[in-house]
Amino acid sequence: MGDVLLTHDSATTTGGSGTSAGIGFYELSTSNQQLYIKYGSGSYASNYWRMLGKVNSTTNPTVITLRAEWSDPHTEGAGALGPDGAASTGDEGYGNDYIDGTMTLNARRYQPDASGSGFSFAAPTDSMGSITGS
Repeated sequence: MGDVLLTHDSATTTGGSGTSAGIGFYELSTSNQQLYIKYGSGSYASNYWRMLGKVNSTTNPTVITLRAEWSDPHTEGAGALGPDGAASTGDEGYGNDYIDGTMTLNARRYQPDASGSGFSFAAPTDSMGSITGS
C-alpha cells in the first residue's frame, strides 16, 4: 500500500500505487470525501482500501477526521475455490471469501519544523477511533 500523505492540495502515496481524488486539506468539506483509493488485482479486483476525509468547519477548520475503509464486495459463492484459491483441495466448504489475514493501519502526523523561521506551531492532539466491521 505504501504511505498516503494528505497535503494542502492533494492526497499522494509513497511506495505504493492507487488513485488520488486530487483533494487536499483546502478542498475538504464537512462531509466525508474520498481522498484516495487502491483496488486489488486479479481475482481481488473488486476489493479496495480507501481514505476519506472531512473537517469540522470550512470557514475555521480545527478538526480533520480521516476514515479508512477496507471493502471486499465479492459475492459469497460467486466462485468455486476455497481459501487457498485451488480447486479440489478440500477447503471449498469454507466458502470462497474466507478471510484469514491481518490488516494494519498505521497513522502518524508530521509536525512543521519552524526552527529559525520566527514561527511557532502548537502540537495538535490526535487520536485513533474505533474499528468496526462485519
